[in-house]
Amino acid sequence: MINRPLMHSSITELGKMLDRFQNDSGKLFPILKELRHRHTPDATALRERLLQALALSDDPDALISLFEQELEQLFHASGSDVKALRKLAHELQRRHEIQRRAAAKETALRVHVEAALISSGAHHDAPLPGQHQQGKLRREKYHIFDCAKCAQKLRIPLKPGKIAYNCHTCQEEFTATYEGGIVRIVFQPFQTNRPPVTHEHDDRLNLENVYALFNASPATPWEQIELERRKLLHQYHPDKVAALGPKLQELAEQEGKRINTAYDFLRRHRGIG
Repeated sequence: MINRPLMHSSITELGKMLDRFQNDSGKLFPILKELRHRHTPDATALRERLLQALALSDDPDALISLFEQELEQLFHASGSDVKALRKLAHELQRRHEIQRRAAAKETALRVHVEAALISSGAHHDAPLPGQHQQGKLRREKYHIFDCAKCAQKLRIPLKPGKIAYNCHTCQEEFTATYEGGIVRIVFQPFQTNRPPVTHEHDDRLNLENVYALFNASPATPWEQIELERRKLLHQYHPDKVAALGPKLQELAEQEGKRINTAYDFLRRHRGIG
C-alpha cells in the first residue's frame, strides 16, 4: 500500500497548495512527502521553496520531521536569513539533546549553522516565534520515544489530534494521536517508501515501490542507484546494529534482504547483468 494522497497532483497544483498554505506547517508536510518522490528540476525547486516556508513559519516545531539531507539543503538555501538559520540551529540543538549519539553530518551541520549565525551577529539561543522561554528543550511539551525501526530517539510536540510524521533517521512513517493527555504512537511499515516484502513475484514489489526505495526514477543513472543501495545497506550493516537488541538486529537483517531483493528486481528490469 502506498500512502501518497497527492501522487496525482501536478507540480503546478502542488505549487498552488504551497502558496495557499505557506503559513500552516501542518498542511505543508503532506506536500513535502509527495515532493520527496519526485526528482525533476521543478520538483526540486518547489521542495526548496517549501523548506524555506517551513523555516520562516512561526511554528517552532516546523522542522521536526525533516530528514538530514533536507536540513542541509535548507541551510544552503537560507543564505544569511537569520530567522531561518535560528530555526535550523534550534532544531539541530534539540536533536543533539535527545539523541543517544549525534549523527556525524548533523553535528557538522550544526557547527556550520552556528558559525553563520555568529558571522551575522545573531544569537541562536533567543526564543523562536511561538516559544515562551529560553534554554534547553522543554520536555513537558514533547513526547520522546524510540523509533520502532532504527531505535533512534524521536521527539514530537504534544499537539491534539492525529498527525503523521517520519523518523528523520530511517524515514519510517508513523502517526501520533494525542487525546486526553495520552499519546498513541502507531508505526505503519506497509505505508512507507520501502518495499514491504521479499518475494520477487509478490505484486506489491513493483517498479514504483522499488524506485521510491532508492530515491530514484526511470531516468536515474544506474551508478546513482548503486550508490544509494550502498548507503542503505550501510545503515543496516551488522556492525552498525551490534549494540542493539536481538529483535532490532533481526529487523535490520530483514531490511537488508529487502534492499537487496529490490535491487535485484530493478537490475533484472533494466537488463543489467
